[in-house]
Amino acid sequence: MVFSRWREPSAPAAMLAAAAERGWVQVGPPTVAGLQPPTLARFDVEGLAGTRPTPCEYWAAASPDGMLASHLTVFRDESDTPSYDMVAWDDPTTAAVLPHVELSVHGGGVQNHRLGDRFGSHGSTRVPVAAPGFRLTVRRDCADAAAALAAHPGLPELAALLGTDRGGARLDTLDGRCALWRVTAGPRKGAARWQALLDAAALARRVLAESAAARR
Repeated sequence: MVFSRWREPSAPAAMLAAAAERGWVQVGPPTVAGLQPPTLARFDVEGLAGTRPTPCEYWAAASPDGMLASHLTVFRDESDTPSYDMVAWDDPTTAAVLPHVELSVHGGGVQNHRLGDRFGSHGSTRVPVAAPGFRLTVRRDCADAAAALAAHPGLPELAALLGTDRGGARLDTLDGRCALWRVTAGPRKGAARWQALLDAAALARRVLAESAAARR
């Protein structure tokens, strides 16, 4: 699909077109709350579950090998409409080795009071990353295992793929659920940014799998 540079596709159109080019198909998500990044979903930061959920709109597409791309816009009020672009997948091998990892790329992530105690009694620690542009925060008891992730040779390529879009991104694991995601202040148009996110997610999946395997 070719788009004029003067009329970029909307965020959901760009996602669905980029996904379709790779053989992915549009699907309905298992839960709307689950379209939040894993840690945010656990605490339902955007209030999408329950009897009076926050209004939102969303689209999702699934790959043949179990990845889910999604675009979610939350309407907190007329002027506050965060949008989440995310590619998520399950990897049981990370559950034991990398149970809770937050790898921020170019400053990506969110701040919310509900997330203050997200690491629970385990606590958290920073793991230094040699590649520039990263901040790695992990559950304290998996700090040694996270060293393989921090040193993975694929990180510079990941940063390059995600560096084309302002605002950064984050790669998370939480009890076997993995996601590469970014949040913006409203839907952001453009096909190239979704192509880059899907490419980056495929790389991130390999990086996590190899990092987990190195510590088993």
